[in-house]
Amino acid sequence: MKRAPASTHANGYSAVFRDWRLLFLLFASLCLPHIASADVTGKLLVTPTVAPGNPVAVQLRDADLNTHAATPQSISLTVLNNASNEIETVTLVETGNNSGVFVGTLQTLLGVAAGSNNDGLMHIGPAKTLTTTYFDARNNSGVSTTTTAVTNATGGADFFANFLKQPAYYLPVFPLNGEQFGGDLTASYYQFYVPASAGRELLILGEYPRARYFAVTVYDDHGAIIDTLYDAQIAPLKASVGNPFSVGGPANSEDILYAIRVQLADQLVQTPQAGCQFTGVDVHSNVLDGRYRHSAGNRYSGDQTGFMTTLQDGSSITHDDSTDNEGVWVIIRTYLAEEDGVTGAFNLTTPLVFLRDSATGCAENMFKLAGRAQTNPNERLPRSEWPSFYSTINFAQMAAHDQHEKDSSPLTPYGLDPNNRAAWYGGSEYILGDNPDTGYLATSVGSKGAPDQLNRDGRVMRVRFRLPQVPCQSPACALTGAEEMRYWGLSFVEGERHVFASISDLDVNPDENGYVNLIITFGTPLPPRITRFFGYSVLELPVVPLRLITMRNIIPGANFSCAVDIVPFKTNEHNEQNGYLGEYAPFIDYLLPTDLPIYAVPRVEAGSCQ
Repeated sequence: MKRAPASTHANGYSAVFRDWRLLFLLFASLCLPHIASADVTGKLLVTPTVAPGNPVAVQLRDADLNTHAATPQSISLTVLNNASNEIETVTLVETGNNSGVFVGTLQTLLGVAAGSNNDGLMHIGPAKTLTTTYFDARNNSGVSTTTTAVTNATGGADFFANFLKQPAYYLPVFPLNGEQFGGDLTASYYQFYVPASAGRELLILGEYPRARYFAVTVYDDHGAIIDTLYDAQIAPLKASVGNPFSVGGPANSEDILYAIRVQLADQLVQTPQAGCQFTGVDVHSNVLDGRYRHSAGNRYSGDQTGFMTTLQDGSSITHDDSTDNEGVWVIIRTYLAEEDGVTGAFNLTTPLVFLRDSATGCAENMFKLAGRAQTNPNERLPRSEWPSFYSTINFAQMAAHDQHEKDSSPLTPYGLDPNNRAAWYGGSEYILGDNPDTGYLATSVGSKGAPDQLNRDGRVMRVRFRLPQVPCQSPACALTGAEEMRYWGLSFVEGERHVFASISDLDVNPDENGYVNLIITFGTPLPPRITRFFGYSVLELPVVPLRLITMRNIIPGANFSCAVDIVPFKTNEHNEQNGYLGEYAPFIDYLLPTDLPIYAVPRVEAGSCQ
């Protein structure tokens, strides 16, 4: 057998060995971690400027951290607010299995005060800075080093620029149902409430409504009035713009704004921090005081303090006479509102309400106060997440006030009017959520005036009275100063407080002297002649257990002496001079429709107010 030359054998063996070694090294390079041949200095990048409320993007490039080629790694870095010392941790995740590039984001919220550390939300104010820090264990020199990157926060020049378009800072506002509240169905109501809160104040930003009347009223934890402002008393946000509810003001104008502060702490905001101040607008003229509970002499008599009463369940309640409030309840009322015009830049029929920190003047984040995580910078705190109304109102004390009023019997010093089928009485001194600009008169129609009884008898209810001079026959118009009253209305109440119908002065047909003949039918047919042409006003109502009819008079004129507020609390309107209100008091009787005269006959009868 011929042997191969030694040189040939050696070269062939060497070539085969070399090829297998290359394959082994290639396979090993795919399976083992990718580690740089030399140490690498990490490069840290962050969003250089950010508007508070937007996220900060963080990127780190460092091949040293890529310790496993088949799986993306992650690393956590710290971010410091250099002004407030709040610290947040941001987690960066490698962009690929073997990239050595790590990215992540940190959500920010507008706020000067520090938030909670490591909750994933960095609070930052305008012109403040954030520092992101990376500790590089081995740089390109093989030694440890610390790398930082700075983010600068932008922001508007003042409070509105920074908070006006930030829904997370809006306190939840709730619509109030006048139907269940014993209110007026021609009105709209908005309410909000704040449990006892030291070191804060409320700021209400709204638009004057195109309406007959509106007001903002603050109540204590007993549901009693402690302060109020009505439309003509509220200065516009910009002093150069007129108040549409002032005499000769710009009625029906749009986009006229107002701001009202409600004081909750001992001191209102004095020196707002940068970005939380106001420029070029007036937020100082309109201030309501919500600090102290009602007391004798503060809109109420001594009857509303120091009493003890027994509730229907047999429990005894003593009135809490201390001045410490457990919270405030605010109601905004608007009567006979028109739709906001299509040309307006604003639609703040539902006002925006901010809770400001008394020290900084900045708005509080509602999510933070409610202890709820915020996942979307454009999200508004749901109403259900805000502290319960039960933490604002002391229902035991509210019930005690209500029972105390029931314990006080109505007064009839001159007896009942023998000609009027209705006995009208002045309202109670305490009414839960009462409107301080309104006088109330109420009557219980009794069994003979019950709707089902009237239908069985084939009768209708006739209500005759003289209507005070109101602003105009439209919801909103310029005030002249000659008005005898801002608003007149009737509400019909079923059960305890359920209002099933309301009418205003716009719904009746007064003659040239203001006399009204209102015919109310609960199903009894009316002759065709009972129309406005013959001087009648007609109201068709359902058959329900009618318990009360209430009359409202809102803001009587200074020279008008026949408004409801002249009638003493819980006292019969009738007196020896034909009544406190005279012919302005509704006079009720029950007639067969065929007995109604062809032309409406006014009831003309002077009273003590004239």
